[in-house]
Amino acid sequence: MDPARHFRPKDELKRYIDLLALHKMNIMQLHLTDDEGWRVEIKKYPKLIEVGLRVPNYGGQKGEGWFYSQADIKELVAYAAERYVTLVPEIEMPGHSGAAIASYLELACGGKHPGGWAAPLCVSRESALPFATNVLDEVIALFPSPYIHVGADEVPAGPWRNCTSCKPAMEKLSKTPLPPDVKAFRVKVTSGQGVPFNEDIGRLQGEFIRRIDEHITARGRQMVGWDEIMEGGLKTGSRAAAMAWRGAGAVGDACGNGHEVIVSLHPDYYLDNDTPLQRTYDYEPVPKDLPLDQVKYVLGVQGNMWGERTQTLESIDRRTFPRLTALAETGWTCREQAVSQFAWGFGHFNFVLRKIWRFYRGHSCFS
Repeated sequence: MDPARHFRPKDELKRYIDLLALHKMNIMQLHLTDDEGWRVEIKKYPKLIEVGLRVPNYGGQKGEGWFYSQADIKELVAYAAERYVTLVPEIEMPGHSGAAIASYLELACGGKHPGGWAAPLCVSRESALPFATNVLDEVIALFPSPYIHVGADEVPAGPWRNCTSCKPAMEKLSKTPLPPDVKAFRVKVTSGQGVPFNEDIGRLQGEFIRRIDEHITARGRQMVGWDEIMEGGLKTGSRAAAMAWRGAGAVGDACGNGHEVIVSLHPDYYLDNDTPLQRTYDYEPVPKDLPLDQVKYVLGVQGNMWGERTQTLESIDRRTFPRLTALAETGWTCREQAVSQFAWGFGHFNFVLRKIWRFYRGHSCFS
């Protein structure tokens, strides 16, 4: 759910928590920050809700009270927990940080808001990392979720390439090989979405994200980011999970390198678009050629209800259903290959398991 682009009142979030519980879906990710608004109170940085909530939303409107206080967040977390739903916060960084920059211009390249889309933090400035980690510390204290989402997608090249601080940092990194304990690989983009990979941007972002990963890990949580986190490079042993959205190949790449992955492919699992219901239902999130011992890395599936084109609750409902129902069934249905291979070799249990499999395939989803 994306209350950053268009704010969603607390009661509307509660309603969707109820709907998720009804469909046996146990995670709700809140996209709390973007260029069009900062929606969570951070006490160390009060201007985030004094200024950041008043930047124009995606529809160009401004309003008062378009944020969740820390008390609101605690209430929502408790409401969700009673229904066995975990709220996962997403705090976008380093891109999609326009509202943060509007609140604190010292976070911007050259101390000026770059305007445009997906405005990035000036990560080569000394103030950027402490800002990000301080915000995350307050967010971690509010959300008991084991997962903390940091976005890390779609960083535009222009602001960093034109920055007197970031440009030399990128030039220096270009002459330095990646550390031996860092592995980066390119996602094969098949969805037509996102921005093309740029080596200079990727290297600088990779340095920043690895430090964020270490910070989150040190606090006992697991970092999640869109599949761009793999291109900048993650350290060997990192527990970071990738959210595959730009191409199915990202699923196999993440699993093959021992990283957990959430399948959220565009356009199949993007609920804000007009993808046909049948396409969402038919899509198989676990690649057929994925080795059985790597299937365990696929944490699940996620449908994204972005806020650009969905200003009203009515429009959210109309686009979400019944595709969310199809997605729920996908999430609760085992891959036939995995079940059959698991059953193989277990003697007479093989026959029983196959019977159970055919029953559930013919009647309903696993739950």
